[in-house]
Amino acid sequence: MTDQNEILERLGEDELFEIAEYGIQVRIDLRLEGTVNDDPQFLYDALVAIEDMNAEQLKACIRENSSKYQQEK
Repeated sequence: MTDQNEILERLGEDELFEIAEYGIQVRIDLRLEGTVNDDPQFLYDALVAIEDMNAEQLKACIRENSSKYQQEK
C-alpha cells in the first residue's frame, strides 16, 4: 500500500496547494458545524498563508492538517 509521503512526492505544486486548501477547509467546516468549539480564524489565516508556500511547506501543511483532522473529527 502506498503511504501518504509517497503520494505527496508524486504531486505537483498546484495539486499540493489544492489538497492543502481542502484540508484546511474541512477543519473550518468542523468548527462551523459545531463539532469543534473554537474560533476558526487561525484556519482562515492558514488559507492565506498557503498561497506563499513552496512544495515542501505544502506537504508539511497537508501532513499537519491531516493529523489534526483525525483528532478533531
